[in-house]
Order: sequence, then C-alpha cells, then structure tokens
Amino acid sequence: MKPNALRLLLTAAAVVLASAIAPAEEKAAVPPKQAFQVDGHQAFVIMPQHVDTKRPVPWVWYAPTFPNLPEARENWMFERFLAAGIAIAGVDVGESYGSPSGRKVYTALYKELVANRKFSPKPVLLARSRGGLMLYNWAAENPESVAGIAGIYPVCDLRSYPGLDKACGAYGLTRAELEQQLDKHNPVERLAPLAKAGVPIFHIHGDVDAVVPLKDNSGEVARRYEKLGGKMELKVAKGQGHNLWEGFFQCQELVDFVLAHSAPAKQSNSAPAADKPVRVFILAGQSNMEGKAPNALLDHQAADAKTKDLFTHLRKDDKWAVRDDVFIKFLERKGPLTVGYGSPGRTGPELEFGTVMGDHFTEPVLLVKTAWGGHSLYKNFRPPSAGLPAAAVLDKELKQAQERVKKNNEKNKKNDPLPTMEDIKKDYGTSYQKMLAEVKDVTDNAGSLFPALKGKPLALTGFVWFQGWNDQYGAENEYESNLKHFIHDVRKDLNAPGLPVVIAAMGQNGSKSAKGAMLTIQKAQLAMNDVPEFRGNVKTIRTDVLVDKAAEELYPKWRENQERWKLVGGDFEYHYLGSAIWFNRIGKAMGDAMLELLSGAK
Repeated sequence: MKPNALRLLLTAAAVVLASAIAPAEEKAAVPPKQAFQVDGHQAFVIMPQHVDTKRPVPWVWYAPTFPNLPEARENWMFERFLAAGIAIAGVDVGESYGSPSGRKVYTALYKELVANRKFSPKPVLLARSRGGLMLYNWAAENPESVAGIAGIYPVCDLRSYPGLDKACGAYGLTRAELEQQLDKHNPVERLAPLAKAGVPIFHIHGDVDAVVPLKDNSGEVARRYEKLGGKMELKVAKGQGHNLWEGFFQCQELVDFVLAHSAPAKQSNSAPAADKPVRVFILAGQSNMEGKAPNALLDHQAADAKTKDLFTHLRKDDKWAVRDDVFIKFLERKGPLTVGYGSPGRTGPELEFGTVMGDHFTEPVLLVKTAWGGHSLYKNFRPPSAGLPAAAVLDKELKQAQERVKKNNEKNKKNDPLPTMEDIKKDYGTSYQKMLAEVKDVTDNAGSLFPALKGKPLALTGFVWFQGWNDQYGAENEYESNLKHFIHDVRKDLNAPGLPVVIAAMGQNGSKSAKGAMLTIQKAQLAMNDVPEFRGNVKTIRTDVLVDKAAEELYPKWRENQERWKLVGGDFEYHYLGSAIWFNRIGKAMGDAMLELLSGAK
C-alpha cells in the first residue's frame, strides 16, 4: 500500500473511532424522561403510558448514560418497549469502565427503582458499546437480579477497549494491578455466575468492528458462555463496524428478546407466557413469484417412484401436508400453507420457502405474497426514490399512447379521449404501492384473517424478490439502479432498516448461457451481492443452476410429446417450464438464503 493511501486510511479510521465510541450527537428528542438524582448522579426513567399498578413495572436498564445518551437512534426500540408496558432507566456514572465505584451507583439505582418505585426486581440490561463494561460487571455480582442481557456491539473485554492503560485510572489501580485483578473486573472473565443463574444473552455485533472487535468481545463471550452451559444468541451484522447503522438500533430480534424476557414481570401468575411474534415474510414479484407449476404435476411426481423422494417432506399420510404453523395470504386466497397458492391451479416457490421457514422457527410464520404477472420493476414496481423517467421518455410514451387511441377510435368509430401526461405518469409505481397496501392490510388484520394468529404480535422478518422478465424490453440497463432504489425504499416504507432481502435472479436460460437483456438483468441482480451496504443483509441466488434437466430436455419437442410433457412440465420457458421440481428448488434456495442472512452465517 502506498504511504499516502495508508495515511488516508488511518485518518478515516480515527474519524470512525471517534464518532463511534464518543457519545453521539442527539438528532431528535427521545421520549420524555423523568430525571432524578441517585447518590449525586443524574438518573432517568422513561415510563410507559399505561402501567399496571397491580404488578411490578418491567424495565430495561440502558447503559451508558450520558447527557446525550440515550439518543434518538434508540427511539425505535424504546417505542416498542414502551408500547409493551416496559419502562427504560439508566444512570450517568461517567467514564467508569465498569469500575467498583460505578457499580456502587448502579446498585443505588436498582434499590431506588425496585424498593421505592415498585419496579421489577429482574430488569433486562441493554448495553450499547462501553455500556457492556458497566452492566456486565454489575450483573456478574447480582446475577439473581437480571432477567437477561442484550447488547449492541458491547465492550466485554477491558483489554480490547479502552485498554488497561486508560481503564486503570477509573479503577484507582495501576495498569499492572488491574491486569492482575481482571478476574474481578473484566466481563469476559466473570460469566460463570450469569451462566449458573441461567441469564440469557443476545448480542448484535458487526464483523468488521475495529473499535470493539467482534472476536475479542461478543465472539469471546459467546464461546465462553456456551462452554459454561449458558444460553446466548449472537447476531453478526455482515460488513458493519462500530458505527451508527440503523440495523443495530432497529433490530427486531433484540426487541423480541427484551419483550420475551421482560414479559414474566408484567403477567399475573395465571397468565400464559407472552406469545412469541409471528414471523412475517413478504414474497413479491411477477408471474414466477405467483407460481406456475401445475398442481396435477405435483400430484403425479409425488407418487411417481422416480421423483417421489423429492416431495416426501411435503406430504403426510399420502396427502399434501397442510401446515398448522405457516399461513399464507395471496391476494384473494388465504389459509394454512399447502399446495395451490400459485396462479390458479398451480403452485410456486412459496411452498418450499414456507416449509423451510416453518421448520426453522418455533414461532408461527406468515407469508404475504404480492405478485402480478407481466409487471416490470421499471414501471409497475418502480420505487419512489427512482423518480420518473426522463421527460423525453415520457413524451415519447405519451405520443405512442395517443397514437394507439387515435387508431382505435378510427378503426372502431369511437371517440375515446386521448391520454394525458398525468395518465402516463400515474402508472409508474402502481404495483409498488399495491404491494405496500397489501402488506399493511394483512398485517393490520392478521388476527381476523387467520384466527390462530389472533392477539399475537407480528415481526417483519424478511423480503423475497423474484422478478425480471418484463424489464428485458428496453429497461434492462436501468435494472441495477432501480433494484438498489427498490431495496432502500422497501426498507424505508416498511420501517425496517436492515430487513433481510433475498433476490432470485432470472434463470430461465437453465443449462444454457444467458444472453442479451436477460444476461444484463441477471448480472444486475447478482451485483447486489457486491454492494458494500448490502453485505450480510441482501443475497441474490442463481436460479438457472437449479434447472430441472428432465423438463429442459423434453421441452423443445413438447408439442409432439404432450402426454409425456404433462408428467415433467407445464408451461413455457419464461415460466421455468412450469416444472414443479424447478420451482421447489428455487423456493428451497430462497429459504436457505434467508436463514443465512438471519443467522449471520457466511
């Protein structure tokens, strides 16, 4: 590396480090706080609007607390805690780095809230960055008073941050003395009491964190805690460092963890445990997301000795399994997942995708399928941030539309009005808006649509995109840009930053090489795997490599062999030959990719 380049990298790293570890500048007001003093230190409580006075108040203990922390980036989490009746509290102990003096003030806060304000004796601790040193050290000495520990890139090893040279002053020790006493002061050395008490842990941590390295902190905690028999979930944010990425502060899994472990304190002894959230997945696209495998073909291949093993896991008692844990809404149809939720009389990738999700999650799964044949990303699904096409393009489109109406009027002796520019513009993005409206309608009314889900909270967990054919006709060169806009806008409009997105690339070429516009779109879809901000949260899979070769081999002569064709396929090339095997493989690959994103696996 050239010296100048190295200096630039070091300067950039210093800026990132300073902005990430220093208290963040507050961008907007956090929910109203009640301020008070504890042992001469400033403390706060944020109370939910409705409090059950008959029970102790469940609460989240946030650290670090400074004049400008917590800040607006935590609002998304806090709003969900408060809506569930959970309070948030914290106390400013300065740069204690988890020292005994800071722990003493923490104990004073705990006593004030539990003894005088009737808070639950077992809060969930929420540690952001160096708040990990503070909360973990208190928790190690009070494990019976902890319901769970959640962390956003928490510091868990003093040697990693701030380093013993800097931390020793807060402890009133020399560096050598602190090093000798790490078993009393370093979180990673003090996990045994927490494991023995059965305290669950959840961390989200970036895999390129240079300030608080994953391996030395959350990774080391996970390794040691498992060895001690403790229960911990570690979500690795791919391509993220010690930064202000929204996905850290709008992590549904973290919120679910807090709600689940705060819940016992707010329920009566006779009340059932809080329901885990329903895992919601959106399946969007055009006709291939609808699904084009004939149900009759699935019936045949599930019974045929040559292919039945491919379908066994989808069957029960020689019939298609009807899942009681996976539900689907596809336009006018709804119900438990089974065959037949594709185009009329057909099945799509939802069957295998839903099966993968249902087999993985202990929570119920809800699939919301929003797919319409013949709809392009360029026009119908056009995302708002892409804007409208250039004026010259719209003018040309208007002229062509007016010519068509004129010819039709002349031919049929009609007098239909000519289209206007507004008529042209209004068609852009219609399917995108319909998709959002359908998702809102289903999630708002899930309990009435699916009685088994009544009263259960919902958690938007993933998005799958399967589309591309109609963009081949003049819009292929814009596809990559439109797809980036689409991912950004979907996350923004669904209030789900970092939402895992799986893209099934065009693959109707099968065993042959893609060419022309199809190749351009295929490359654009696969390019999402190389977008830095999408690392670890977007994955494009190939569908051509999953081709059903038996159907592919017969297809060129299907008209002369229609009876044989009905036993292997059921549609044209653009619909993946209507192959049940191909569609199922695609659905399975979608599911596997989604789980990879959700688990943080490489």
